[in-house]
Amino acid sequence: MAVAADPAGAAFGLWQAGGHIGARLTDAPSSVLWNECMVRDFDTARDFYAAVFGYGFDDMSDDQYTYATMLVDGRPVGGLGLLPDDVPADVPPHWMVYFGVPDTDAAVAEVDRLGGRVLADPTDTPYGRYSMVNDNQGVSFSLLSVTAEPELTAAT
Repeated sequence: MAVAADPAGAAFGLWQAGGHIGARLTDAPSSVLWNECMVRDFDTARDFYAAVFGYGFDDMSDDQYTYATMLVDGRPVGGLGLLPDDVPADVPPHWMVYFGVPDTDAAVAEVDRLGGRVLADPTDTPYGRYSMVNDNQGVSFSLLSVTAEPELTAAT
C-alpha cells in the first residue's frame, strides 16, 4: 500500500491485493459507482495516468468543460477533468468518489442529520440524481441515485 500524488497535485492511494481483493460490489446502492480526478493541469495528469497505469482515454470535452473517461481494455474505469475557472483557488486538485444510493434526497437528509454538510444540493443529471456532501469529519464525497440490483463479482 502507498499514497502518492500525481504531478498535477491530486493525491491517490495504491494497493496491491492480497487476501482481500477489494470491492466486489459496484454499480449498486451502497457501493462505489465512480471515481474521478479533478485537476488544474489536465494534460499533465492525463499523460501521467497513461504512463503509470496504462489508461487510455475517451475525450468527452466540449466548449463548456474538459473531461475524459479513463479506459482499461476499452472499458471506462474512472474520469479525469479540468477544474473550471470558477472553482476557488483554495480547492486543490483531488479525487472524488461517488457512492450509489437508492434515493439521493433521503441520503442527503441523513448526511445532514448525522452532522455532515451539503456542498451541492441534489440535482438531476443524465447519470442520475446527484449531490456532493461532506461527512461529519469534513471528508467530501458524492452521492448518485442508482437502482441496479447488486452483482457480486467472483474473486480471482
